[in-house]
Amino acid sequence: MPDWTPLVKERLGTLGLASGREEEILAELAAHLDDVYEEWIGRGVSAEEAVRLTLKEVPDWAGLRREIHHAEHAEGDMNQRTKSLWLPGLLTSLLGMGLLFVMQWIGLVPYSIKPGRYVPIVIYWQWYILLPVAGAVGAYCSRAAGGNIRGRIVAGLFPATVLGAAMGLAFLVALFVDRQVPLSLKFPAFVIYLLGWSVVPGLALLLGVLPFLQQPKARARA
Repeated sequence: MPDWTPLVKERLGTLGLASGREEEILAELAAHLDDVYEEWIGRGVSAEEAVRLTLKEVPDWAGLRREIHHAEHAEGDMNQRTKSLWLPGLLTSLLGMGLLFVMQWIGLVPYSIKPGRYVPIVIYWQWYILLPVAGAVGAYCSRAAGGNIRGRIVAGLFPATVLGAAMGLAFLVALFVDRQVPLSLKFPAFVIYLLGWSVVPGLALLLGVLPFLQQPKARARA
């Protein structure tokens, strides 16, 4: 029976991955070729012919190497993005919305302004004061996970971005569904809600993000 592992390593070449992961991939390919070889032997094919037919399972070794390299690095990029962007962004959202929930639960009354016939402007000024803490936590976690400057900003502003997108979607739905309310009322209401729930909170979150846009001094020197 052929030893497929050295043969696979010779034809596949160096993958440029961590040694443990590279050996695992080589072993998987060798085991697959061994299964194919045994299947041909079971069909009554000679050993030499079985080897030839088995090697035809991989017509392009260079192409296979490129596919493995791309798949492994794409998976690594996805894991890095999850650690440096999505998880910190989720943490920022949970903390930011948690602060708002606590304020509503303990009965803090927001400041309200009613500009004429338009919807009232609700200002949770206590929430705005504490939001920089949530932004700082998100940006810090993103930086600690190796996130770049753009990733830290997105992670720190995540709740404001999500709220803004949700309001934009709600406005588009209202344009086509609720035709009884005129656009002269819908658009000002959208702008007011966008300012109170996305723009101003986003600016407050950004205050917490700004100190974490630079690398730590020790890492910068390294």
